[in-house]
Amino acid sequence: MRSRSLPTARLYVHGRFDSRHYALFDWLQGDGEVGDGSPLGYAIGRVLSQMHETRVDGAGVVRSGEWEFAEWGSFIEDNVQRFFRPRLEELCDKQLPASQIERSLKTLVAQCQDARVAPRLLHGDLGLDNVVCNEGALVGLIDPGWCIGGDPLLDVSHFETLVRDASILDGFKAGYRGYADLDRQRLASYAIYHYAAKLLHRLDDGPRDKADAWAARLIAVIG
Repeated sequence: MRSRSLPTARLYVHGRFDSRHYALFDWLQGDGEVGDGSPLGYAIGRVLSQMHETRVDGAGVVRSGEWEFAEWGSFIEDNVQRFFRPRLEELCDKQLPASQIERSLKTLVAQCQDARVAPRLLHGDLGLDNVVCNEGALVGLIDPGWCIGGDPLLDVSHFETLVRDASILDGFKAGYRGYADLDRQRLASYAIYHYAAKLLHRLDDGPRDKADAWAARLIAVIG
């Protein structure tokens, strides 16, 4: 391990303005030992884990001042029912075992219900496209996604799903507080959830080769 001075962030305040959610950070000096992983990945992990320390009052998206659901498990179950199950036949057309995907999504719902997740403040769409950098140093996370209250593992899995650079992922794992203690089974289930969602999105809007790439990744993670 070697010490580096890295910018990191502390959540200062969050709330809603003009029907949109916002989160503000103030900046601190680097505060940790970083190994061989990417310093950028480390900083992203550190900022995201700080964001996840903030508890919120419910799960899902805030609408008219109210969260969609009180419990995260109920939100995930509703999401699977509305957006995945009606389109499983489309996945069959891509030579994907829809019944296995459905079983995986049911397992995810059960895992979330059993875990009784206390909803936290999420980014919801974290990938490198939503990281603002200045000469390689992290400046901030931008463009929060559709889900702003829920299970922190959703954010972690989404980042790991999108990022292919092993060095950045190693740095992220070192920077995210408590990463070693995260529920690996739930993380794996969220990966299937994300891959299926990305595939369906590409079937709706995107070149065929990108849809084929997500189909191949989905087949790989469901084994």
